[in-house]
Amino acid sequence: MKFRLSVVDNSPEQMFGNTVNIETAKNLQIFHTESINTLRLSDTQLRYNTGFIPEPIKRNKYFTAEEKEVLLKAQKEAANRFREEVLGDKKATIDESNKYFWEQPENGSLVITLETSRTIYDTSKMNHLLLYWQIMSDAFGLVGVNLDHAISKNAPYFLQELKDAEVRESEEEMSKIDAFGLLSELKAKGDNEALLYLCWGLGDKKDKMQGFTKATQGATLMKSLYNYINGDTKDLRKKQTVREFTRAYAEYNSDKDKFMIKVVVKVLDYHNQIFTNKENMYVTQSGVLLGNTIEESIDKLSKKGNSDILEELTKEAMILLNE
Repeated sequence: MKFRLSVVDNSPEQMFGNTVNIETAKNLQIFHTESINTLRLSDTQLRYNTGFIPEPIKRNKYFTAEEKEVLLKAQKEAANRFREEVLGDKKATIDESNKYFWEQPENGSLVITLETSRTIYDTSKMNHLLLYWQIMSDAFGLVGVNLDHAISKNAPYFLQELKDAEVRESEEEMSKIDAFGLLSELKAKGDNEALLYLCWGLGDKKDKMQGFTKATQGATLMKSLYNYINGDTKDLRKKQTVREFTRAYAEYNSDKDKFMIKVVVKVLDYHNQIFTNKENMYVTQSGVLLGNTIEESIDKLSKKGNSDILEELTKEAMILLNE
């Protein structure tokens, strides 16, 4: 079974602040850390909420009677698996007061970082199995067994079981969060030039991603790219806009010269400095044939032997962007 730790409000703004203050992955430290709760048996002995104690599930009002029946049966099976795989004997006793074992970070603690909050957990792995049953036993104040439970105890996270389709959807949402992080990185650097060129490179005449100049405020460029990532400016599925932004960001950083050819062609097309002739071919003001489409025009200018015309067109585009 697969699950994730979802944020009670999992919008990018709630998780990382607004579009101006979104943190990048490398700058984010641990969000939260917590050890499993305990029940004191005596002055010297504690009973750890291992995840294999039935009482917390039985008394949790956020499970229905039917859910409790299913969970308690599954908990017994999980405990047997733990005995067999970890203790080496299916009939072994799980020592709930074993301080050495349950205070090991991998056995009895919850650490939520940016990376773990993006993780899809799989109970086929023993450490994920332990975490699942500890959460279902309400061993952590940070996580609810479901959304209602999390809200009731003011926990920032809740356990969300995932079906195969939901796993794919969750992965897509995490990709979207990554894209917001890249965008925030540019904002943090104050790199308005990169924001401007990404708007032009990603946009077309059908949306509001073009028409900007170097005088355009960074906040306006950020908002435009934020809307693009969010799928609000193009007739594409949202996961496509996320993919396109991520690809454009990577290309801009790895091969800026190539990316800028796309920007130059789109700027000139927007301002009608290149246009289609009677044969439906894009042509420059000086009569140089480029291609049947914007993409073909970009490809042609990317090839060797066209550096002179590219240099001329780049100068024209930069003049327009500096206005």
